[in-house]
Amino acid sequence: MRNQKLKDLREQLKSSSRIFLAGKKVMQIALGRSPADEAKTGLHKLSKFLQGDTGLFFTNLPRDDVERLFREFEEHDFARTGSIATETVELKEGPLEQFTHEMEPFLRKQGLPVRLNKGAVELVADHIVCEEGKPISPEAAQTLRLLGMQMATFRLYLVCRWSSDDFETYKEGLAQLRAGWHIYAANMLHLLSNGVGGGAGVAEQGRQCLADALRHARRPSGLPGPRPLLRRCRPPQLGAHLRIHGALRHGRHHALWAHNMAFGRRLLPFVGRPAPALAQDYMLTQALLPSTLHLRSYGEVETAAVAPLYPSASMVFFQWAFAGVTVGLVAGAVLGRMSVKAWMAFVPLWTTLSYTHLGRRLLFHWGVMDYSGGYVVHLAAGVSGYTAAYWVGPRRKEEAGGGNLVVMVAGAGILWMGWTGFNGGDPFSANTDSSVAVLNTHICALTSILAWICCDVAVRGRPSVVGAVQGMITGLVCITPAAGLVQGWAALLMGVASETLPCYTMNAAMSLKVDDTLGILHTHAVSGVLGGVLTGVFATCSFRGLIYGVRAGGVQVLKQVAAALFVAAWNVVATSIILVVVRAFVPLRMTEEELLAGDIAIHGEQAYTNFSSGTNCSLSHETIEVGNS
Repeated sequence: MRNQKLKDLREQLKSSSRIFLAGKKVMQIALGRSPADEAKTGLHKLSKFLQGDTGLFFTNLPRDDVERLFREFEEHDFARTGSIATETVELKEGPLEQFTHEMEPFLRKQGLPVRLNKGAVELVADHIVCEEGKPISPEAAQTLRLLGMQMATFRLYLVCRWSSDDFETYKEGLAQLRAGWHIYAANMLHLLSNGVGGGAGVAEQGRQCLADALRHARRPSGLPGPRPLLRRCRPPQLGAHLRIHGALRHGRHHALWAHNMAFGRRLLPFVGRPAPALAQDYMLTQALLPSTLHLRSYGEVETAAVAPLYPSASMVFFQWAFAGVTVGLVAGAVLGRMSVKAWMAFVPLWTTLSYTHLGRRLLFHWGVMDYSGGYVVHLAAGVSGYTAAYWVGPRRKEEAGGGNLVVMVAGAGILWMGWTGFNGGDPFSANTDSSVAVLNTHICALTSILAWICCDVAVRGRPSVVGAVQGMITGLVCITPAAGLVQGWAALLMGVASETLPCYTMNAAMSLKVDDTLGILHTHAVSGVLGGVLTGVFATCSFRGLIYGVRAGGVQVLKQVAAALFVAAWNVVATSIILVVVRAFVPLRMTEEELLAGDIAIHGEQAYTNFSSGTNCSLSHETIEVGNS
């Protein structure tokens, strides 16, 4: 099926005909399933053929014109995963002159044995892309598209014809209808028998759902900083409300319009078309990220759009977790004083103008390496949170006390578990990149924890649980942009680096007047930039890291630095503009009376209540005011 080609045919015939494909069971009931309930004589014979990829064609055209139209209509297109190859395609050993050196990493991912030889892509051995009569794998489909070989033919066949006078069937159409089910079953059986390496849709879907679940485990816990629940943020329920409300509402906005703004079809050079991702036709089709389609200057496809082997619903849910976590991080910088109404106005504006921040496409097509969101999640949230903390102002001095270390450790464990899905799910398939990303994530986090503990022992004379949790989070953030792009030894070095710079900036910022409640700037923005720059240094030779080539690697490092500056500048400006506009209508900060009264004045309930005492928890505002006075 090719929806666009069918749409073109509908447009061509709209003056005389209509085509209906959806709701086959409803159409069967409407036409009649038996002679007793058929709408017109003989229609029940037609309704039984409404199954699979069939539909109804209503027309005023003469019979001969219709038969000629269907006989001559034929459109060629690139084959998709599971299609049957019409010929054997074999690439011979030697230079692949049709590909530039930038394509070498992508070709390697598609299973081609390639290398760079004096700046040219070279095939080191003969390679069979596909074999005639066998289903096409996901990698082969991508390679055939790059080679410009179209093996798919979109045609429409007449299965049967009904008129008020007679009813007849067409042998060719009936044969295609029956063969379609057999081919579909054979393709699915072939893909499943090949296992994960063959790109089985069932395996991919199960793996992606697991990654989704791990990532979404991070959201309700409200763990957006280096010391989750370590800082006593009064009113406590206000802090929880800001994090949970922001994460959930941001997720809703992501599904309504932001997903397609970030990953959909292009509207402007930096942004996609806002559109909902909720329709059934959209959710059940194969996932596709049009923003990843990269064209050469003369319009030829250089890198095809990413199309994982699972439905769009899984992709939306996966990216939804990114969206919820990011806004939860921003909330961590303004806990304990920002107005709920101001926050409710801030979230949808920040979703549109900052999270989708118009730079994702630019960074991707410019060649910036950000494996799992070190820039677009952690740097963006860290800078935006710090900027928001500046505009909202500091907490009351008496609210900056300690919290619950035991609960902090439990929350940190949930966070660490969720990061496995965070980085492991980003290749969009079960492949070597995913395995390397998960291993590197844990290597870097463990190393950063040990480095921070060693630093505590050297400076303070004893280890600190708080320092260990800080090290865990800075290590996880630092490896995020590099998880599947570096080797294990590089993850070790990045773990050591992720302890030093954030620790230094955190201590150096003590004298600043900006009250970043949970230190988002240091643990997320600083660690994210550090990880992004080190990605340009340590990325494997396929991705042109600095240590594998001074010239190409140096350019890559400069790109990483420039991208970090761009993302930081964009979020400072966008967040400032949003908060200034919101401030014109709603105060950004709660009043001192509300802060003093706490959760009872804001939510009408308390965070901690002694239920065993039988005390009534529903206190009025008047009671609180009397008590405070």
